[in-house]
Order: sequence, then C-alpha cells, then structure tokens
Amino acid sequence: MPASGRPVACFTVDHLDDGTAGLLDVLERRGLAATVFVEGRHGEERPTEVAEIVRRGHEVGMHGWAHEQW
Repeated sequence: MPASGRPVACFTVDHLDDGTAGLLDVLERRGLAATVFVEGRHGEERPTEVAEIVRRGHEVGMHGWAHEQW
C-alpha cells in the first residue's frame, strides 16, 4: 500500500479498443484516477481515445511503440 494509505491497483491494457470507454466509466464511478500506458502505435491510430483518457482526468504514458514478435 502506498504512503497515502489508499490502495492501488495496477494492470495493463495493451490495446485501445471499444472496451476503453467502459474502463474509464468504471474508474469514474469509483472516483479513481489512473495512469494509462499506451503503445505509441495505438495512440497514433486512435487519438480520440487518448484524448478522452486525458479529458477524464487521467495521465497517459507511453508503453513503447509496439510489441514486436520475437
């Protein structure tokens, strides 16, 4: 638990898709803020979703450019 005493949940969402709005709705209903790490290519492909994350008061970080196959 962080020094604030408030629990924190960490998870990753690798793709911005139609479920992004639902996730933002849950965070809003619970009064939670998030830092959402987005792959650069998905941010470039879906700038509206990135803007919505920010509009709702969350931070956006870069999660690399793309997950490449090894």
